[in-house]
Amino acid sequence: MSARELGDLVSRLGKQISKAKAERDKASHLLEVANAKLAGLKEKQAQASQILVKKQAEEK
Repeated sequence: MSARELGDLVSRLGKQISKAKAERDKASHLLEVANAKLAGLKEKQAQASQILVKKQAEEK
């Protein structure tokens, strides 16, 4: 390969690396958002479960 071809290859690979990093960062952010949503839903479920247990106990 000539120096020019190698330079072009380095440039293309650099762009691919930048794109992959951006995709990774976006996926990481989306994972954080999904984990926060999941935690919130689990908390709501636990609260609803406690309320249900109390109501069932009151009905007995």
